Amino acid sequence: MPNTERLVLSLTGPDSHTIKLAPGQGNLVIGPSAGDGPRPDAVVDPQDRIDWSVFDQFTAPAGYPWPRYFTYRGDDTGFLEWSRTRRIERFEWAPRTAAAIDASRAGISVFTLRLGTEPVEVVVPQSVDGRNEFVVAGELSLLKRYRFHDSHEPLAGVRGLLPDDPARPGR
Repeated sequence: MPNTERLVLSLTGPDSHTIKLAPGQGNLVIGPSAGDGPRPDAVVDPQDRIDWSVFDQFTAPAGYPWPRYFTYRGDDTGFLEWSRTRRIERFEWAPRTAAAIDASRAGISVFTLRLGTEPVEVVVPQSVDGRNEFVVAGELSLLKRYRFHDSHEPLAGVRGLLPDDPARPGR
């Protein structure tokens, strides 16, 4: 890559990762070396704990936090708490093991949950300003429970779409 920049990050330990950035690269892919999806910029084992705060110091030339969006294939859910203090434009998460998460206070504008082979329960991110989106992709039967914060009602937007939903057409 011409004009690439090398960046040393302490994702899983002191100076644990060196990544190459192309000019204008606004995204970062983190995950195992093998698997589906784009090749990771930073290779981590799915069970590794990540220090998400290492990104607090970085900004894009326009002054926005960098990276603007993440693709993460792994099981560390610390990004949810971290995003409460550092807004993220887009975050795509593909957990490798079963998970139960509360994303209701996550500061993620577009949060994509990519379901693989294990079930996930999620409290959906709230949008106080109407600008947040929650997207589910993959094997939808693995979305075992989904609700808004402080609600026991399923999401109206996915009603009838999930395989076990009695409102699904053809059931």
